[in-house]
Amino acid sequence: MSIREEITHHFREGIQTGRYLPGAPLPSSQTIAEQFRTTPPNVQRALTLLVEEGLIVREPRIGTFVREKRRQLTGVAIYLPDFAHGGIFPFRRLYLRMLETELIRRGLHCRIVVDNAGGNGLQELRRLARSGTVQAVAFVDLCKENIAELIKLPIPAVGLSTNPAVPHVEINYGRFLKPLARAFRQAGCRRVAAITSLDPEFIRNQPGNHGLPWIRSMVEPRFAETGISLIHNLTFDHLIDFPPDQYDTLAYREFMEVRALPEQPDGLLIYPDSLLPGVMTAMVKCGVDPVRDYRLVAIHRNREFPRLFPGPCLWLELSVEQMVHETVELIFRRYQGEDIRKTVIEHRLVPSSGA
Repeated sequence: MSIREEITHHFREGIQTGRYLPGAPLPSSQTIAEQFRTTPPNVQRALTLLVEEGLIVREPRIGTFVREKRRQLTGVAIYLPDFAHGGIFPFRRLYLRMLETELIRRGLHCRIVVDNAGGNGLQELRRLARSGTVQAVAFVDLCKENIAELIKLPIPAVGLSTNPAVPHVEINYGRFLKPLARAFRQAGCRRVAAITSLDPEFIRNQPGNHGLPWIRSMVEPRFAETGISLIHNLTFDHLIDFPPDQYDTLAYREFMEVRALPEQPDGLLIYPDSLLPGVMTAMVKCGVDPVRDYRLVAIHRNREFPRLFPGPCLWLELSVEQMVHETVELIFRRYQGEDIRKTVIEHRLVPSSGA
């Protein structure tokens, strides 16, 4: 038996007989190398077979641990990064509340883990994962750095995202644009103002998107194909950086700038629905009649948030309930070992005759 085989056999037998308990750390490669009178690279190669067998897990810069025995999914952590302390947008708040409710309804123990600038939340996630308290982690709209840390956990991480590095539920921000542009064109619109913002980082991985702001990289080309001129220089591309309580003020300001244009648009696009109250306040201030002044107004909304608009409009509707359902299904399927990378959620275009 070679040294590598001897090391592999030693730890395999130790795990199977209970000498090394689930979640317990293995000695460092240097310590094992000294014990077996070999080199750390030899130890790493010997332990790789145990990783492939599912007996141990490696966590970069942390250590090697005995894998928890696979059992029924009983616990899920919901991870909130540090930005949550600055205020959670209504959509995220609803998604997280419904996600927790659905996990509990499915008989799972749910842990909310909130991070801080010191990364204590991630440390807590690692502890919960290694101890087997939770067997999966859910999240919403994380940056690349946070996702990179979740991927290192020995449990599946699933969330609402567009990052291909992690299994996720994805909102398709491109597929509804062509039918939306056709709807504006059929209404007789030639010039549409867009008061909208989506975080460029959040949609960076959409097909055909090269990191440019959403309005310029995706919306404008689709509208141009139907002969519609899109006013995009009035959009604020990084609205996501502002706290939720500033949305009304910013949307009000942007609509007032639209009204100051020498050539007025005949159509209006509002996305997301967080901007609607500020736009409607500005309409009242300017004496704007949506029916008289616009051939078509298209507004995003989440189905679970009742929204009113004083006139006919076209709702770009998403369902938070569907997002939550698909997230939970993906968690279960990933835990069971299915190689599913993403589930896509689509907008519905819903005409409305007015409030």
